[in-house]
Amino acid sequence: MRAQSIDTLSTRKALPSLGWAALGVLAFSFTFPATALAEQDFNPYFVGAGRSVIAATVAAACLRWVRAPLPQREHWAGLITVAVGCGIGFGLLSALALQHTTSSHAAVVIGLLPAATAAVAAIRIGERPGPLFWAASCLGTAAVVGYMLSRQAGTLRAADLLLLAALLAGAAGYAEGGRLARTMPGWQVIAWGVLAALPISLPITVVAIAYRPMVQLSASAVAGLAYVGIVSMFVGFLAWYRGLAGAGVARASQIQLCQPLLTIAWSVPLLGDHLDAAALLTLLVVSVCVLVTQRARDAGTRPERAADVAATPLGATPRTRIRRHADRAIHNRDELYEILDAGLVAHVAFVADGYPVVLPMGYARDGDTLLLHGSSRNRMLRNLAGGAELCATITLLDGLVLGATAFTHSMNYRSAVIYGRATPITDPRAKGHALDRVVDFLLPGRTRDLPEHRPQELTATLVLAVPLSEVSVKARSGPPPPASSPGRRPWTGVIPLALTRGEPQPSTAAGSEQCPGQRPAR
Repeated sequence: MRAQSIDTLSTRKALPSLGWAALGVLAFSFTFPATALAEQDFNPYFVGAGRSVIAATVAAACLRWVRAPLPQREHWAGLITVAVGCGIGFGLLSALALQHTTSSHAAVVIGLLPAATAAVAAIRIGERPGPLFWAASCLGTAAVVGYMLSRQAGTLRAADLLLLAALLAGAAGYAEGGRLARTMPGWQVIAWGVLAALPISLPITVVAIAYRPMVQLSASAVAGLAYVGIVSMFVGFLAWYRGLAGAGVARASQIQLCQPLLTIAWSVPLLGDHLDAAALLTLLVVSVCVLVTQRARDAGTRPERAADVAATPLGATPRTRIRRHADRAIHNRDELYEILDAGLVAHVAFVADGYPVVLPMGYARDGDTLLLHGSSRNRMLRNLAGGAELCATITLLDGLVLGATAFTHSMNYRSAVIYGRATPITDPRAKGHALDRVVDFLLPGRTRDLPEHRPQELTATLVLAVPLSEVSVKARSGPPPPASSPGRRPWTGVIPLALTRGEPQPSTAAGSEQCPGQRPAR
């Protein structure tokens, strides 16, 4: 019951993924004004590091409350990146920068964070941005650097350099956290991240207190520190990583375009900041550039070329290499195609909301591409469309192998295991072709008897393409091994199994035409 309480806050029912991302952006938009308020009475090193210590205290209580297990070994490298980038790096660097600049100015510089996050995610997650992405990203960077130089007579201030360093740290932490949130609950990603940052944040906090003892503290400074420690460093990330996991890093990053505007809006009444035309113009240019990078990035994520996929050997990667019974491995693509063409159901596994999910799905093979489809409102399928890594398995059971002992019983089978990421097919003509392929895969020639796809039907259907580039194929055939011990000798051999079509059963509305099921099977 305890575990369900935190999960209810972070993963269930309340909002769609982009709604969670928007809540995270709203929480983050108060961070710079709250930091500036806290620094009225607190040492900036204390604010920058102490906020992480406060978050770690809250995180430890939550983890203990739900009795969360330690992260798996493969997660720790990513959690260290989250710790350095978000747990201590961004907060400390931005707190130091705000000693020498305004919250509004910092918001303009940090306006590049969505583009930086998308760039880091493209490298880390393996997507391939096109030339338009990089052109827009460079233009946005030039606009921000130009703004900073214009305000400082051609030189970069130390505050601007600190903000750029904070931007890079935050981008790395965001992208890595978004990747981890696909395999573990998002709130646990930041919880373990701030705990991993304690060896750095705690000593800095202690030294900062000794350097400037806290004597007279205003309510606004205490409120600012509490906000950045609890909301900015924990609650905001709870929503933000939830959004990144569900909608994908690139798509959720678009929501963050609103953050600089919101920060400037809060800074004027709370801190009395002055807005100038150059800041607003730069912010507008950066927002347009980041929007272009997000759209270009999505457009640039296409299925691999058919020639490249067909040339990729089966079982060539560490996770597709067959180690046990390596003699059963299949390396011929023609045999892969035979297995896929003979099957009807794929079991598709992925992680959604931090939990493993396996869905049985109808599929089709179109050349070297696996086609999956379902309702466009299906939350699970939208996780796949957002870039969640998947594993699809197709298995054909050919026989029961009965050996002389229980240990030598087995099955004759053929199976294909496919790893990769799905790409949504959005072009109406390409989507219609894919759906025709799915129908004809079930029953060859069936689409000749069907009307054209209606636009509303195409809109209601999500079609995903998975390249057959990382595939493992394995098969067993033949009788059981011979008996090796004397004594009782039961019957041994193979009981063949096969999937067969029965007699067609027409519906009450069926016409008098011959059922297409009576046509020769593929």
